[in-house]
Amino acid sequence: MAIKKKITPETSDLLRYVKGRVSEEERNLIEEWASESPENEKELLDVAKIHLAAGIGVVYSKEKTEAAFSSVMKKASSRSRRLFFKYAATAAAAGFLAAIALFALIWVLKPAEPDMLTLSAPLGEKAETILPDGTRVFLNGNSTLTYPAEFNGRKRMVSLVGEGYFEVKHSDRHPFIIDTGKGLMVEDLGTSFNVEAYDKDGIVRVSLIEGKVKVMMDSEKTGSVAHVLSPNDILTLDTGSGDFFVHRSSKVRGNEWMDGKIVLRETPLRDLLRQVSNNSGVKFVVSNPEIQEYKYTGEFGTDDLDTVLLFLNMASGIVSERVKTEDGETIILAKN
Repeated sequence: MAIKKKITPETSDLLRYVKGRVSEEERNLIEEWASESPENEKELLDVAKIHLAAGIGVVYSKEKTEAAFSSVMKKASSRSRRLFFKYAATAAAAGFLAAIALFALIWVLKPAEPDMLTLSAPLGEKAETILPDGTRVFLNGNSTLTYPAEFNGRKRMVSLVGEGYFEVKHSDRHPFIIDTGKGLMVEDLGTSFNVEAYDKDGIVRVSLIEGKVKVMMDSEKTGSVAHVLSPNDILTLDTGSGDFFVHRSSKVRGNEWMDGKIVLRETPLRDLLRQVSNNSGVKFVVSNPEIQEYKYTGEFGTDDLDTVLLFLNMASGIVSERVKTEDGETIILAKN
């Protein structure tokens, strides 16, 4: 990646800056670009806010948070705006306290920024909303979308944890970007698409229904990579290795859950159970870890739990035991 003066950095470059994964030369160029105008500065801050929002659920102690905040504010009050950016990037590279420090600077020094809103779909339920720009979003179970109350910057950024289907109100002047918080961002190029990025999964999957999207990936191993998808393309990223592959399928769209269906095409058992759990609300415990890699092909309704369990038994000899708990129902699976 080479960032040149007077050229707007890619969103993936700004994200690497926030993470502290840029060289000294790249850092200086981004800081110079950010200091050129309030619009550039806001764009960098938007990237930082959305990236931090993608880390929902991380809890820090009050004492450490206050200590980080105090430290940052002392530095910010005595230095220029340019050094503020440099400190924020250094903080991001430092890890735990950096995220708190950057968060404090973003939200305290920028109090007039739009509020961040959250839409959640619990296990077994779905949610739908229309964003301030007219974009329609549908969430599958166990998913969360974070977005600003209004889009007033050059780029429209949201964060997703879980699975969502997007019908984007396209604008060439204001790109729509989704940050999964798992080293993958999706930029709309005039499209309808599905993004699957559950927090505990080791993969992120982007399925393009129509139009085009640009998928931007970043990892310490592979660096920054971008790939443009065409209709029926499905991109799968292994978040552990940073490797990804793209295949085309006219039979699997990726958003079948919206129609109450689960479609399997050589799908591992672990993925099947996650889909069933997200749609039905039941939880699974697998007694034999090796059966998680068993693969299946078929089609079920999202509410056909009994049919799925019978199918597993007939196809692989997997038996099930239902246990009632305070949190609902848990199904224990074991190889017969």
